[in-house]
Amino acid sequence: MDLVNAQLALQFPVRSGYRFIYTPQRDTNQLTTKYQILASPVNPGATGVRSFFTDESGVIRMSTSGNANAGSDPLQ
Repeated sequence: MDLVNAQLALQFPVRSGYRFIYTPQRDTNQLTTKYQILASPVNPGATGVRSFFTDESGVIRMSTSGNANAGSDPLQ
């Protein structure tokens, strides 16, 4: 069973007007120990007005002024 949609497994997939970027951080054994996921509108203002960010903390963060990051406001 696939855990990730085939379209989202592409290098820079687009889904529902958002581009998703997954960035893993690996240790010396090549095991993923940390990660970041950024979702930003392909056409800001048309396909979306917020960008989203999450990492291994599990907190989803958002921004209406550019790309979200670890310092952005948590989604309420």
